[in-house]
Amino acid sequence: MDEVVAKNSGIVIFGEHTIVDQWHALSRGEGNFFICRNYQELSNFDPNKNTVIFFKTNTRESVKTALIIKLKGFRVIKFWTGTDVLNLQNLTYFKKIISLFLIKKCVGLHLTNGTWLTEELQALKIVSHQWVSPTPLYFDAKEIPLKELQLKKEDSNKTVLIYSNEGREWLYNTKLMLEIAQATPQLNFIFIGNNALNTDYLPNTESLGVVTSDKMVKLYKTSHVLLRITEHDGFPRMVIEALYFGLDVIFNNPIPHTTLCSKNIDEIKNILSSNKTLETNVKGRNYALTEFSAKKWIKDIQEYTKILRKEK
Repeated sequence: MDEVVAKNSGIVIFGEHTIVDQWHALSRGEGNFFICRNYQELSNFDPNKNTVIFFKTNTRESVKTALIIKLKGFRVIKFWTGTDVLNLQNLTYFKKIISLFLIKKCVGLHLTNGTWLTEELQALKIVSHQWVSPTPLYFDAKEIPLKELQLKKEDSNKTVLIYSNEGREWLYNTKLMLEIAQATPQLNFIFIGNNALNTDYLPNTESLGVVTSDKMVKLYKTSHVLLRITEHDGFPRMVIEALYFGLDVIFNNPIPHTTLCSKNIDEIKNILSSNKTLETNVKGRNYALTEFSAKKWIKDIQEYTKILRKEK
């Protein structure tokens, strides 16, 4: 790594994760953002001039990462997305007490991507701020004219997108989602994210497994609804992306310009069967493009790091 990096002042995005890769893609071109994959690379940065932000879902790994970064002298920001909050909540009493003590000692600023996560952390005596990052698909969606997205509404075959995940089907209520697909044969359902999911017995349902970003753009452009009813969640990137492309979003957490829904199968069926979901979600698209732009996201994190530097 160029020695010049150590002389610069900025924000170091740390770790190996899909979210970290997305942060890197969103911040590319910004002079005060740097990517750092491991502790060896971190030694090239000046701790007096740089703030490190990281994300880990495993509590033990999260504490370890925060401790090492802190011991190296850096200001530390931890980003919480949902699974990591759930994992912390589910620890045994003594492990939770120790983990909370170390996290509070090492982390200078906590960021969440959902107001409900802020409330859950508050119950654990962790004060956090909301910071919802956009996704790289923001750039694709921004370039697509609204009229192009409205053309899909001429297709009477309503298509519903659903996310699943191999090994965590319980978290994404995959069984319930399959029951809904079976109960509404007049609709088309597309599952993504789970290479092991079998939907061959459902003629109106297809499972594509893990797909590329280019494929996701095509799916968003031709689909009408994103259905996401989970056991626990943050502010999913997929919800933001669906709003970018004007989809109606049915979600069980409160987000502007989405439809709030419970796990009740009849309630979900009624919402899916309504004509409303055939309309382009213009308000949702405008909201997402405005509130979850790369420019705003970068500005927000820069302001948070200023706060942290003042508090040190």
